[in-house]
Amino acid sequence: KMFQRPVLLLLSVGLACASAATPIAVHENMADQAPKPPSRDGLPISLSPQQPEGLPENSRYDGHIVSLWGEPDPVRLVACSDGCCRLEINHNDEWGTVCSDWFDHYEAAMVCRQLGCSGGWAFGNYGYWRSRGSGRIWMTRIQCNGYESGISFCGHNGWGNVNCDHSGDVGVCCDRGCTATAPIRMEDCQEDGCCRLEVQYNNEWGTICDDGFTLQDTWVACRQLGCTGGRRIYSYGGGKGPIWMNKVACNGGEYALSECPFSGWWYQWGKHNCDHHHDIGICCDGGCNGRGDPLRLVDCRVDGCCRVEINHDGHWGTVCDDGFSDREARVVCKQVGCSGGRQVQAFGGGEGSIWMDNVQCSGRESAFSTCSQNGWGHHDCSHSEDVGVCCNYGCIRGNKNGGYESATAR
Repeated sequence: KMFQRPVLLLLSVGLACASAATPIAVHENMADQAPKPPSRDGLPISLSPQQPEGLPENSRYDGHIVSLWGEPDPVRLVACSDGCCRLEINHNDEWGTVCSDWFDHYEAAMVCRQLGCSGGWAFGNYGYWRSRGSGRIWMTRIQCNGYESGISFCGHNGWGNVNCDHSGDVGVCCDRGCTATAPIRMEDCQEDGCCRLEVQYNNEWGTICDDGFTLQDTWVACRQLGCTGGRRIYSYGGGKGPIWMNKVACNGGEYALSECPFSGWWYQWGKHNCDHHHDIGICCDGGCNGRGDPLRLVDCRVDGCCRVEINHDGHWGTVCDDGFSDREARVVCKQVGCSGGRQVQAFGGGEGSIWMDNVQCSGRESAFSTCSQNGWGHHDCSHSEDVGVCCNYGCIRGNKNGGYESATAR
């Protein structure tokens, strides 16, 4: 039997909309109070349906196939309160909100999954009860079926075709207040490849307390860094600044450390009873530290797009554009400390080695060199096929203060 969305709740939400006295969306049944998590016997807490065999990854399936190649529009959770936040989506390089009409826990779980979080339930009329957005209202009457890679691939009324004002902006609550995958890094590494583990929250790097830190937690951290295996070192110490996480409790299957419960299962950043003597250290297999081979963005154009080059075995070389998508571009931009990212085919102009070809990233890697590829130096390309990327705002390099260097400012 095909995977179908529950009908009963959709009808109840539809009736609530139909009863509104004005064209403005008012979800009285849905938003009189902060939402409660759906039962696991009802709407799914976490969407993970098995796609029918033979369908492409970015396809919509509702009895027929509608191919949806490419990357979904980015989403973000902002103006958060008590673990719930206003949902915004970036379409045509402009951020806007989403109307509450027909948006239920099913779509919320899709948003949380797209952000790398788990769970998800909807907070109708978040704009009225908590925080109104401004500018565009991009989407309304969204209906996802579970196979999409992002809500921009779900059915809806059409971009900007809405009958809501910002009081009807929808909110989303992911498990444990998660809003996105928190970056991690390994610092102060020793010759044996062991390093202090650090995590970034609210644009500030901090450490993790070793209380209750297990092998499962270590495996998740190494996986997030694009490494394998892992062992832990208690009282590695030496950190500075905030201690962001304590009593981390992963089950070992998570893709990111911030998906795991911590601070007594309440997901409370900065709550601990530790000092920096108890900063946790980890050692991933083979001395892997997630940094990978260095990258640089060079020969930039006036639009801020640049050629990607990677340093392997001490020599700089280029990357072939075969199979290179916006997903790979975002991994490149993330590694150099920038945000966003889109690819430019046949940017060209490089010299020397062509190091990588047919690169395939999952999007979760911290280091571009950990993505799968043909093998170092194995390619069927010429330098006319050197790939380029465009990071947000023309950024070519981030800095430790949260700023960035722009290609157009050079």
